[in-house]
Amino acid sequence: MPNSFRYFLLSGVVTKCDGITLCCIEYSASLELCKDTGIAGMRLSDLDPLIPLSTLKEELLKLPRGYSFYEQEVVEFLSKRRWPDSDRRIDRTTFWRWRNDNEIDHQKVFSRLDILKLCQICDHYRVDGTRKEYLDIVKKEKKEYLDIVPNTKQVVMNR
Repeated sequence: MPNSFRYFLLSGVVTKCDGITLCCIEYSASLELCKDTGIAGMRLSDLDPLIPLSTLKEELLKLPRGYSFYEQEVVEFLSKRRWPDSDRRIDRTTFWRWRNDNEIDHQKVFSRLDILKLCQICDHYRVDGTRKEYLDIVKKEKKEYLDIVPNTKQVVMNR
């Protein structure tokens, strides 16, 4: 599938646009395949907001590469995940801070990886974690990753 295809989620309908073809899919389940083009689509609202991250990752991996979700749907899903028993909504300041803490670019659409990162920080706050604790975790993970990567580069450079 060419990388130039873009996938958009518009109020329960997935649209694939390659400049010429549009394919719309109505949803009856959380994941459905378009018979004409073979495009898979999913709405976050079809998922249980408290879905474990490992299961969410499996569901997101079923989607085509380059699939993205609009900000509004992401905020609604995260709000339900953060406060499952309430109609509270994550405000824009919090959402922007979560994006910045995860080094997610300022954009209106979010990738599958962005969704996982945002759910991870959302889960951290749901169990009364603090921002400092979360940033320490991210910093530690990044340090561990950087400790591994330079060794790999040295091996490649020595060849």
